[in-house]
Amino acid sequence: MDSRSPFTIGILGEWGVGKTSLMQTMREKLKDEHGKNIIPIWFNAWRCERERNLAIIPLLQLLVSEIKDNKLKKAFIEILKSLQLKFSLPGGVELSAGGVSQNQVEGDLYYAELDAIESSLKETDKKIVVFIDDLDRCAQDKILEVLESTKVFLDIKGFVYVLGLSPEVVVKAIEQKYEAMGINGEDYLEKIVQIPFRIPDWNVTDRGDFLTDLVDKDKIDPTYKDTIGEYKVIIQEAIERTPRQVKRFINTYICEQEIFKEKELDQTIHLVLTIRKFKWYNFYQNLFNDRYRQNLKKIFNDENKLKEELKDKEDLIDFINSNKAKETIEKIIDMSDTQLSEYRRAGMIMPQKISEPAASRKKLIELLKAGRVSEFNALMGREGLEEIDLSGADLSGADLGEINLSWANLSMANLSGADLSMANLREAYLSIANLSGADLKSGIILINEQYYQEAKVSDANFEDALISDSGFLEYLKENGAKNVPDEVSTKDEFINEMEKRGLDVGGIEQFFDE
Repeated sequence: MDSRSPFTIGILGEWGVGKTSLMQTMREKLKDEHGKNIIPIWFNAWRCERERNLAIIPLLQLLVSEIKDNKLKKAFIEILKSLQLKFSLPGGVELSAGGVSQNQVEGDLYYAELDAIESSLKETDKKIVVFIDDLDRCAQDKILEVLESTKVFLDIKGFVYVLGLSPEVVVKAIEQKYEAMGINGEDYLEKIVQIPFRIPDWNVTDRGDFLTDLVDKDKIDPTYKDTIGEYKVIIQEAIERTPRQVKRFINTYICEQEIFKEKELDQTIHLVLTIRKFKWYNFYQNLFNDRYRQNLKKIFNDENKLKEELKDKEDLIDFINSNKAKETIEKIIDMSDTQLSEYRRAGMIMPQKISEPAASRKKLIELLKAGRVSEFNALMGREGLEEIDLSGADLSGADLGEINLSWANLSMANLSGADLSMANLREAYLSIANLSGADLKSGIILINEQYYQEAKVSDANFEDALISDSGFLEYLKENGAKNVPDEVSTKDEFINEMEKRGLDVGGIEQFFDE
């Protein structure tokens, strides 16, 4: 941070690998070590996804609100004013992406105002470090807007950007935008990012270290800390994708334990079942079938017969034979359907996001009942309420067209007769939900088998819905849904439609076999 030359750092990695966490750590470290000389600004690109303004406007507004130095603040205010005066139309129409290009904006920023920013930074010996997060969650046009907004200040000494992004997603957006011009996306990105840092692929050691950190630093409820710590080895082997998935696994386990606290579920049995639910779902489901358990009991200690039964699942066989899991699995095999029934029911509940403000749930449900979908979507975006908990909510007959319920917990919710046309139900948890008679025409439904157990779907309309799971299609047909598509939609069909609607497409690859 000693150089005054402007530069951009790229934190590169796929969705969920920890880009945000690393950037937050960088921000805190800068505050601790260079607090007096650094002005850190956190700009969440996804939050301005539905803004009518060009991306530079919310970025400038954020800079004005965060900067305390009066001279520096004034320089940014003047730039903001000049843009609003230059491009606003009579009647208070705002600077919108539809009518003004980013190149026009760059051309109309006066050198004097940019010089004033650089001069103020030099006089105060300060640097502005702008962290731009969630860029790869934006629609393609917005990705380009944000990237081009950074170019406005790239020549100002004392200005530093830290961009968190998936290069694959961003390169694709660049190349599709400039296809006619033959621009290479990687070359374009290299001109913006001077210092790239790719987060390494997560291996078993990293997962172990991550779990150890969670346990040792008291980031896990003390009631469950010992069990999770004791079974850390098999958790790190089974939950292998990203830090986000490990957190989601732990949240799921703890939340299910809390909801079913009165049933006094055995922590170890429940933990092993939850691991299998995440990693080997079909095997997990089969364990609730008494005939399957009896057959498994006969061959459990015969390695050859076990391999024959679990064809091509060497990782599952290794898990079963591990010292920590084997004894618990034998207990599960010996249990009756009645004894296992509460564990099965617990496995149908999806947890709410732990950071979700409790007061928001009541407010959100009130908005939904009143059909105020645009306000609901805006609130979800502002507060970052992914995985909102609407379990058990009575939303029967509600007007919810075009609602964003991605990652929402709708287990046991009553949505009978609701209008969910064009709804975004990406990874929404629908187990035991009542969708009878609901209209899901043109809905986005990225889902897998564990998300829709015992959902009521009779007379629900799925005309032109995009659905990722063939099992869900069969479930709909068998349970009285109407206008069910003949086949699942392709990954490209999902991406094209989601980008058209301005929806997050990060991480959807996991739903499709390459």
